[in-house]
Amino acid sequence: MTDNEVLEIKLMKINVYNGPNIWHYKKIIEFQVDIGDLENHPSTHPRIKPIINKLLEFIPSLHSHTCSYGEPGGFVRRLTEDGTYMAHIMEHVSIEISCLAGNNISYGKARMIRGAPESHYRVIYEFIEEKVAREAGLMVLDLLNDLLANKEVDFQKMLEEVIIEGADTAFGPTAKSIIDAAKERDIPVIRLDPEHRISLSQLGWGKNQKRIQASMSTQTSNIAVDIAQDKELSLQLLYDVGIPVPKGGVCKKFEETLKQVKRIGYPVVVKPVDASKGRGITINVNDDETLEKAYNFAREYSRRAIVEKYIQGNDYRLLVINYKFVAAAQRIPARVSGDGRHTIGELVDITNNDPRRGIGHEKELTRIVIDESSKQILNDQGYKLSSIPEKDSYVQLKRTGNLSTGGEAIDVTDKVHIDNIELAERAARVIGLDIAGVDVVAQRVDKPITEIEGGIVEINAAPGFRMHVAPSHGEPRDVGGHVIDMLFPPNSPSRIPLISVTGTNGKTTTVRMIAHILKMGGYQVGLTTTDGIYINGKKMLNGDMTGPWSARMVLRDPTVNIAVLETARGGILRAGLGWDRCDVSAILNIAEDHLGLKEVENLSDLADIKGMIFECTSKDGFGLVNLDDENCYKLRKRLDGKICYLTIRPEDHKDVLNRHFRRGGLAITYSGGLDGMITFHRGTRKIPVLKSTDIPATFKGAATHNICNAMFAIGASLVTSYVDLTTVRQGLQTFHTSYFQTPGRLNIIDYKENSKIILDYAHNPSAFSAIIATIKNLVQSNPVKKVTGVIAMPGDRPEKNIREVGVLVSYFDEIVIKEDDNKRGRPEGEVANILKDELAKQQVADEKIKIIINEKEAIAYALEKLGNEQILFISADDIERSFNQIQTWINK
Repeated sequence: MTDNEVLEIKLMKINVYNGPNIWHYKKIIEFQVDIGDLENHPSTHPRIKPIINKLLEFIPSLHSHTCSYGEPGGFVRRLTEDGTYMAHIMEHVSIEISCLAGNNISYGKARMIRGAPESHYRVIYEFIEEKVAREAGLMVLDLLNDLLANKEVDFQKMLEEVIIEGADTAFGPTAKSIIDAAKERDIPVIRLDPEHRISLSQLGWGKNQKRIQASMSTQTSNIAVDIAQDKELSLQLLYDVGIPVPKGGVCKKFEETLKQVKRIGYPVVVKPVDASKGRGITINVNDDETLEKAYNFAREYSRRAIVEKYIQGNDYRLLVINYKFVAAAQRIPARVSGDGRHTIGELVDITNNDPRRGIGHEKELTRIVIDESSKQILNDQGYKLSSIPEKDSYVQLKRTGNLSTGGEAIDVTDKVHIDNIELAERAARVIGLDIAGVDVVAQRVDKPITEIEGGIVEINAAPGFRMHVAPSHGEPRDVGGHVIDMLFPPNSPSRIPLISVTGTNGKTTTVRMIAHILKMGGYQVGLTTTDGIYINGKKMLNGDMTGPWSARMVLRDPTVNIAVLETARGGILRAGLGWDRCDVSAILNIAEDHLGLKEVENLSDLADIKGMIFECTSKDGFGLVNLDDENCYKLRKRLDGKICYLTIRPEDHKDVLNRHFRRGGLAITYSGGLDGMITFHRGTRKIPVLKSTDIPATFKGAATHNICNAMFAIGASLVTSYVDLTTVRQGLQTFHTSYFQTPGRLNIIDYKENSKIILDYAHNPSAFSAIIATIKNLVQSNPVKKVTGVIAMPGDRPEKNIREVGVLVSYFDEIVIKEDDNKRGRPEGEVANILKDELAKQQVADEKIKIIINEKEAIAYALEKLGNEQILFISADDIERSFNQIQTWINK
């Protein structure tokens, strides 16, 4: 490549992980990029050096990045001395842009995509606000590509767009203080507004959840909010109980304001009846001409205006939470300090350059914006924007001390007189507001306002917390913590128990068993499975619901008091987990399935993904470990919680189990045989649970895989004592693998004389092996003349796995080969021909094999041939359609 040829980073894909994921416990965004020939152009390359210089000029804070050196300046050394590549550069710059936009993050990495061309990379970094992370990454792509193309770059404009996006979508300081306090107390947070334009959030899970929006909570009274918004009514209610408030009244016409002024006298304050944040307010009005302007200004925000006596003094906000005083601040309207040299306009620019000031609520102070109201205030003081005020003189720019218009706040919490504290608390109770901002005007707040000129001028619902959590001067106050203490008093739960089940086979049956047991124990169960979401046994949503979105749906339901979640590989890879921590985790087995898909090349890769739920198990929780599966046993090391072992071959694991029992460990074992006993071990104590023959789902012990599933259900129910042993027994004794209780999972339908139709969603070698083992046991205990299989394999499975199934199904007396509706990347007939070829290699006669690609036609063919004392196994793709077809055929 010559120096004139184009170097470019191409975006291929963006993935977002909103929960723990294969990269990190934190939320992660992933940019998949193709850096092309930049793979051959490290940062020390002559063509790239000027770009690095520009980046360091634009973003000097990159010097603080430590990178692999572990000290500030480490990343710059990588850039200028060692040489690094564009994906790594993109990672660090994206992190820094996110930080500059107010999302302080540090974790990231750049990695080549396994199995892809060498120029394909993943650029990964954590995020706080998804939209900020996305915009930061896209901005960095544009920035780097523009620099590579030698284009002019307006870096500040690009950065400002990301900052604005951050300000628009980030929690404001009020909600953020509450959210931060919740997280410090280990309370899970779910943001409910999908666009993140408002702060509506759920704190906690299921029935224990509370909600906040800014500083309004689940407990905030709607009546109280309405009262607070009606300034006339709220002040009247306070006046009626003897709380000092300014005299005044409501006016619908200007003539009425003149009458009010005649009654109470100048100076006065004019404000809208139902506006907020200082909008439409004019203070210290002293003449009729100004009064008319103030009245018209207030009418821009409300149909009615309040005229009340102006109280000379400072503006104080007393914050009351749960009817207790928690903080106070003195508010100072936006202003600039003269230096005798600069104009007021220039002083505003200088003030706005204060690093503490930002756009909107992104920082502790807001930039001052000069509007028409500001110009009028300047005019009232005898100034223009071009005026040069004297040194050390203050020039006021806003009428009220609202921080959102550039005001400042001084913490005075420790100065408030006890009488004023009691007055504020009483005022909040009179209005009925659990979280109230009580506005007081007085010369000072360390003296009772009943003894000096002063009064409560307003009660505010949804008061802002910024003046308290980040005052311009004084001590920050943890007011968000007081909100959390109100919503979740000591020892009150915020979470609900969460059970997560993963594995290659048996997940759906196991979670259904667990949910059935827990429902019998009186729980309102939220359940996710491959066929839908169920709340207390009722299907709420149809489809494969084993990913993070489905989990969050269950956790958002206010009726659910326990969650049982089937957790599949695909959802973890695609978007991570939908929860941060579970109480019980179960990895049933690790077998060959989905290999070759999404970089899952072998069983070790598959185990690594499924092992995530062990890592995310509470330290006080339990991981259910399959001792009979070597890959599952290895994963036990990823558990911080306690272990409950499960085995159907306890004799093979005597040493492990004995050590475990001596330490008081738990286990579930099976003694073997068709009527073997399932036993719960608590240390050296043995508690018989059930014989396998007493569990209908095992078909008198014939379905060994359902014995295993039942053992996991027993473990999940008993290890944390969610239910007692009697409930577990009753639950399993009333659980059947019928279509209506667990569709597509060993549904056995009796037909004619001693004939059975078995409907199952077997789709990998281990599932077929389990089904065939069950059929063999049924053949031993029933008169069976013929076994027919209607079989298929998904097209995205490796040919090796397809052929393994071919070997297994050679057991059948007759085989009907079909294909799934979705061919998953293979031409029609390819999977069927692979299966037929493997059957031929297994010496299966050609006349015993029939290929009928269409599933419905294949099932119809097999049903028509079904006679007495036969077993027909159907490996179905569309379970509902296949079951309905079978029922229609039986009933015809």
